[in-house]
Amino acid sequence: MLANDIASLQRRGYTLEQITESLRGEGVDLSTPTLKSYLSRAKAAKTRRLRAPVAAPSPSPAAKALPLKDVGALTKAEALTKSGKDAFLVKDKDSY
Repeated sequence: MLANDIASLQRRGYTLEQITESLRGEGVDLSTPTLKSYLSRAKAAKTRRLRAPVAAPSPSPAAKALPLKDVGALTKAEALTKSGKDAFLVKDKDSY
């Protein structure tokens, strides 16, 4: 909440130690390394908020035209061959 105010104080020449002492005088008990950590976290969060979200690419017209197979329509035999220890074996070989 105070990151902008603290950054403003730093631009005016105040050190983090001086700012920490001032905050202690107002009843905020924290150390200079803790304040520095909080400020770096606030800066990182602000950077993440400012970055524009990347839009997902739209599917190609060909991909839209392909029908999706209904998962519920799999037979029990199809379901068994799609999972388990035989899921990745080639079925045209007799042995491995």
